[in-house]
Amino acid sequence: MKARLIFILFIALLGLAGCQSSLVPGNGRADEARLLELKTRIYATIAAGQTDSVIYYVLESDRYDYQQYPEIGISINRAIAEFFRQRQAYNQALKYQQKQLFLHEHAGGNKEAYVHLFCLGSIQNTYLKLGKMDSAEVYCQKTLDFAIDKKDLFYLLHAYNNFGYFRLSQHKYREAIGYFNKALSQPGQPDTRAEKVMAGVITGNLGMCYLHLGDYARAKTYIDANLASSRSQGEYSDVVTTVPVSAQIFIQLGRPEEAIRVLDSGEKYAAANRVTFSKEEYYREYYRANRLLGNQQGFAHYLGLYEKEVLNKFTQQQQALDEALTNLTDQRVARLELEKERQEQEARKSAELASLRFQRLIGILLITLILIVSLVLFYRRKNRESQRKAELEKAQKELLEAELRNQELEKARLNIELRNRELEEVRLNAELQSSQKDLTNLAMDLNYHEEVKKTLVHKLKKVRKDQDAGNVNVVVNEILNDLNLMWQDGQSRALFNENISKVNDAFFGRLKERFPLLSKGELEFCGLIRLKIGTKEIATLKNISVESVKMTRYRVRKKLQLSGDSDMYRFMEEI
Repeated sequence: MKARLIFILFIALLGLAGCQSSLVPGNGRADEARLLELKTRIYATIAAGQTDSVIYYVLESDRYDYQQYPEIGISINRAIAEFFRQRQAYNQALKYQQKQLFLHEHAGGNKEAYVHLFCLGSIQNTYLKLGKMDSAEVYCQKTLDFAIDKKDLFYLLHAYNNFGYFRLSQHKYREAIGYFNKALSQPGQPDTRAEKVMAGVITGNLGMCYLHLGDYARAKTYIDANLASSRSQGEYSDVVTTVPVSAQIFIQLGRPEEAIRVLDSGEKYAAANRVTFSKEEYYREYYRANRLLGNQQGFAHYLGLYEKEVLNKFTQQQQALDEALTNLTDQRVARLELEKERQEQEARKSAELASLRFQRLIGILLITLILIVSLVLFYRRKNRESQRKAELEKAQKELLEAELRNQELEKARLNIELRNRELEEVRLNAELQSSQKDLTNLAMDLNYHEEVKKTLVHKLKKVRKDQDAGNVNVVVNEILNDLNLMWQDGQSRALFNENISKVNDAFFGRLKERFPLLSKGELEFCGLIRLKIGTKEIATLKNISVESVKMTRYRVRKKLQLSGDSDMYRFMEEI
């Protein structure tokens, strides 16, 4: 009977699995035409600024692994990464940059293409934006290793420039100069336009390093070389961007007229070549140059323009950030994802309807059969289980009563133990207070006996000087009395040490556990501090000088890692 039941359950599970599999979306790779269409839509919606549509297609793109068509996947993920990077959503940008890199390295992407090199550099830059310097340095090294492996001059210039710029952003200007010089010292002269442009960029970065280091003359040399290279290669944007740096160097060299001349030529150059530039940087150097010239009117004019430009830029950035945050909220992404999932489900249902109905019918029949068999087995078992249930309830009731009695006995035992502990604690506290009082009295006695010792020494010196026999007898009698007191002093010391150990026994254990480097003498010193015995009294009790006590205190404070303003007495009380 059991074997038949297991067989029926197995057949039913197969039917249910078939029903379920018909509802799961297919995982096959999309064909090339569909992926190209998706790529076109993503590029078009990004260009049109339709953020909601971009996110919709981004979610759709996440369904594919692109391993069959890696070049399309590289292009799509690069565009999405740039979309998020422009909106300062760097974590999202990093996600798609990593996908792009995966396609290059593991899915048949063309590793020889410069796109792979730029992908490594983009990931490094994103980590830099996120403040993850260690990860950024890892990708700097990966870029450099890739360039060295390819032995291509442009790749090497790009990789060393990346590393140098990374060090420049860390304000490690000397290390940055080293990487830039390595780039420029590579075998072979820049031949292609890309190589010449990159060499010019590296020259400009060298100028920036020397500018930060205060070597303005050398900085000017490299910046001028960068400007000449950019003009010769038609890099208009680079020329316009470098002009404020050149003006800054002239200002630092005390030549504000030339700084203004350079800025004027930069603006004319930008207008002639229709290049947009950062007015903020130009206005900033204009007002600095006019301030150096003492032209208050020009200074005030350009300072006002600079402040206005900074305010406009800040307002635009804030608006862009607010818009990006609004468009990239989790609620909107979730809504778009649900809408996309609903559309996909409707498409799958229409295509799989015939197969689904048949499989559901098979599943329902099997489930019905299982229910009938289960009901039969259930009623056959019911009578046997009712008897077992009655016996089990009776046994459980007896067991529960026994457990209740045991709990009451255990509770009574715990109350007795608690009461005994309270009584023991009261007794120990009374003994501790008594011992502390005895210690205080013994300390006073020991101080008194110390004075007796000093008196004994003084009288012995007097006997040595005094020749009168009568006086000698008197002094000898006094010395005998003092010796008796000294004998009592020895007993007092023994009793004092015994009580010290008794009072501080638990304290010594806790202190030794926390600070194992403390010696036995230092532990005893801490016990005396805990009893609030002063420096002079400790010196008397230990029969050492006050300076020795202070030295011991210094060593103990050092081992306890106490600062100069910490209260040592309070620290001992809290242990």
